[in-house]
Amino acid sequence: MKSVEFLSKFNEAEKDTLASEEINNVLRRKGYELLGSGVDATVWAKKDSPNVLKIIMPEHGDGAGSEAEAFYRFYEFCKKNSNIDHLPRFAKVDGNEHHVFVADGKNYVMIGMERLRPIPEGSFAEAMVWILSDFATTGKTWEQVHDIIRQEKTWEKWYVEPEDYEYRKSDVMPPEDVLYNIDSWDETDAAQWGVLYSLMRLLYHTGRINKQGWDLHTENAMMRGDTIVITDPWIASETA
Repeated sequence: MKSVEFLSKFNEAEKDTLASEEINNVLRRKGYELLGSGVDATVWAKKDSPNVLKIIMPEHGDGAGSEAEAFYRFYEFCKKNSNIDHLPRFAKVDGNEHHVFVADGKNYVMIGMERLRPIPEGSFAEAMVWILSDFATTGKTWEQVHDIIRQEKTWEKWYVEPEDYEYRKSDVMPPEDVLYNIDSWDETDAAQWGVLYSLMRLLYHTGRINKQGWDLHTENAMMRGDTIVITDPWIASETA
């Protein structure tokens, strides 16, 4: 059940270049450790720090480029909607929440963010991010989606295609376990998931207006306690 708008190919950030080596060396000298490398960015943090540094450095090796513009748009969206718990909180680094720096003659972008944890593989949260991000592109209301995801056939279809997500089948929560979680919701639980879905719809349509591709999956969402936080839903696209 993979959306046609799902544009990410799980590319890695720039590595093994003069710029990446320069950036890595500077950060390590300052006491930062590499936490991970994802789509178009690396993430660093000092031990026990509540914040991280996200460095926009796409695989193409030409500097931050249009990927930085996509994230800036998301940053502005987050600042305008800072009351929404499902959006990340930013932190100042050397007096600024973000700034441009030069490495090997090219511009890169550094952004300070709160430290979050990955969504556990095989979890209910992971299953919901995958399926809600797909439905966010369809125009369906939360009431319609809520009805659909309560049906066993919905999850059976999703579960038998794990190769589309580059997961082993054992990493995907079985349909009966997903449905058990959904069936246990009370009105408050359902409303909270509806808020997350409404945010996804808003992000999808805002991205379309700004010519950004949809790139929300479980590597671009994380956890703050029990709260799912969308960290990077858009990707630069001329055809979005």
